[in-house]
Amino acid sequence: MQAGKKRELNRLRRIEGQIRAVARMMEQGRDDSSIDVQLRAIQSAISALRLARLEHRISLDCEDNHMSSDACEKIREDIRSFLK
Repeated sequence: MQAGKKRELNRLRRIEGQIRAVARMMEQGRDDSSIDVQLRAIQSAISALRLARLEHRISLDCEDNHMSSDACEKIREDIRSFLK
C-alpha cells in the first residue's frame, strides 16, 4: 500500500474514533457545547483530509503535465486560500 494512502486511512480511522466518541457523549447526555466542540474537530479533520487528497492529485497532475514546482506550489497556495 502506498504511504499516502496509508496516512489517509489512518486519518479516517481517527475520525471514525472521534465520531464514536461523540455518539457516546450524546448517549451519556453530555452538554451540547462539549459535543459541538467535538463535531467541529471532526469537521476540521475531514476538511484537512480532503485538502491533503486534493494536494496529492494536484502534484500528480503537475508531474503528468511537466509543470514547474513553482507553478504547482502557486496552485496549492491558491486552493488553500480559497478553502479557508
